[in-house]
Amino acid sequence: MDIRSFFAPKQKRHKPADAWDSVRNWDAAPAQDPPSAPPPPLPKVTKDRVVGRTYRCTNGNVVWRGGTKPFECTWEGCDHACTRSNVLTTHMCTHTGEKPYVCTWEGCDYVCVQQPHLAIHMRKHTGVKPYKCGYEGCDYACTTSGSLKVHKRSHSGEKPYKCDWPDCGYECTTSGSLDSHKRKHTGEKPYKCDWPDCGYACTQSSALTTHMRTHTGDKPYKCKWEGCKYASTRPYVLTVHIRAHMGDKPYKCDYEGCDYACTEACRLKTHMRTHTGEKPYKCDHEGCDYACAQATHLKAHIQSWHTEEGQRHKKKKEEQVAQFLVSAGYTELRNLGDVAPPEGHFVREKHLDFRCQDTTSCSFARIDFVVGVRGGVVFLEVDEDQHSSYGVSCDCSRMASVHETTVLHSDPQPVVFIRYNPDAYRVDGTLQKIPKKDRMARLLQFLRSIEVQPGEVYMQIYYLYYDRSECNDLPDVCYDEGFFAALKGSCDIVA
Repeated sequence: MDIRSFFAPKQKRHKPADAWDSVRNWDAAPAQDPPSAPPPPLPKVTKDRVVGRTYRCTNGNVVWRGGTKPFECTWEGCDHACTRSNVLTTHMCTHTGEKPYVCTWEGCDYVCVQQPHLAIHMRKHTGVKPYKCGYEGCDYACTTSGSLKVHKRSHSGEKPYKCDWPDCGYECTTSGSLDSHKRKHTGEKPYKCDWPDCGYACTQSSALTTHMRTHTGDKPYKCKWEGCKYASTRPYVLTVHIRAHMGDKPYKCDYEGCDYACTEACRLKTHMRTHTGEKPYKCDHEGCDYACAQATHLKAHIQSWHTEEGQRHKKKKEEQVAQFLVSAGYTELRNLGDVAPPEGHFVREKHLDFRCQDTTSCSFARIDFVVGVRGGVVFLEVDEDQHSSYGVSCDCSRMASVHETTVLHSDPQPVVFIRYNPDAYRVDGTLQKIPKKDRMARLLQFLRSIEVQPGEVYMQIYYLYYDRSECNDLPDVCYDEGFFAALKGSCDIVA
């Protein structure tokens, strides 16, 4: 007879109940008359467990110690087997969908399969973090021993999980991160959004959970700073936000002579590339050699330059500026040819041929706006997302070529660029919230105040609403590795 039949779930044990009672209550068993025949020897007992094939825990669970896995799942098509009765009970919940452990915290609908998971979850409500980092100067604390183990690897530098994909040197601190990374090689995205008409798919379940909040509008992580109503979809984003209140910038650049500090590790990693010149993100569209230091810049580049929607979006931002100029009293002119617009007028999409083509891979530039001001004209460029989708060195080469072309012109004029960013920007890493109408008003004020010197040959570049640091006189883009050093003396910040 198969031994497993004795230990299948919900079946009677092979020993009579009184035999187990005599084992469990050995000392308390009452005296009995000697039997007519000697009984079979009882297994040895140590405290509350029977040493032998099985033992019964104090909570009633039965554990097999004989080397096999007698507790088998009876669900059709499932071959799961285990050595513990409670493990089988938990496993069955994966088939039935049952989650018997319910959080009783008011307003929380969390449910789970195992009691230890509920205990860990409750720490999120109580704030208890019993596991603390022992490294000197580190006050990290967390709710699970596993999280602490992973955190300590950030101090030791240990990365035990390595990608075995050919020519890939990726290493990480958790097996889950490695699984997600490998999906970048395979292209697998197993987690799919089931919202109507949404085709979003991703490599991590946590990413899908966060994505779903874009549909539901749920922002469960709320700032508790007095008077602040900020809320976010991810806990880490909230942590970074709180650092903005506290002025805490724990991530510091260790490059000699650089005092850069920021609130996020990823920002420091990106900043370090300004020192190393590394640009790991490359555009794979045919004929495009764009490369950058940030994945978000590559994504914006592809969206802006290699999709029809991106081209329409670019025109939309320019159209908003054009309508504002008209409402402020400027007049749009068309078909001017090489004639410069007079003061108070502007032309759009000005095509400018480069006269010295051997210094650039492009033969022309298309200027967003040529605006007539006192003494001449200025080139107004509407730089969506600070022109992050366009290579810094390429942008500098373009401006230098425009200047060189005007110098070679029979009637050379000064070249004045106004680089206006209509989108988000940061000062010392903090997002600046300035209404669009106020930005436009500042742009208009500057256009009306500027005066160029006709007949002189010089170049000036003014930046409005670009990322910058309070300690620097120029926007961050001017400190990029690809920015031309010869142009820095021509740059200035307006707003």
